Amino acid sequence: MNEKITSYESLMEEQKRLKGLLEVQKGQIQKDVQELKQELRPVINVMSFIGKLAIPDVNHNSAVKAGAGLTIEWILKKALSSNPLLRLIVPTLAKNYSSHYIGKVAPLLQKLKDKILPGKGA
Repeated sequence: MNEKITSYESLMEEQKRLKGLLEVQKGQIQKDVQELKQELRPVINVMSFIGKLAIPDVNHNSAVKAGAGLTIEWILKKALSSNPLLRLIVPTLAKNYSSHYIGKVAPLLQKLKDKILPGKGA
């Protein structure tokens, strides 16, 4: 508003106009934030994947996880025995990555074991 505020009514009109403008700007900011989240989704997914490769999951470290980790590491070291650099790096990355999913598979393995070996439960 370029006019001078000379009365209470014009002050109230200006306040109403500014509140409306504020709501429009808040809506635009929310829209921009949502668009940024959508644009950054691939980057977040890649960073999550890299994090799972670099950092093993230590929660609920069970015997199943330990056994699976050792098995994965042993198999990959045997498979990559011709390249010493890959033999050092790949098994560790695969073991770290798999540790994030072994905990989710462990209950399924327990049910499978119970079906195969009935009466031998813990």
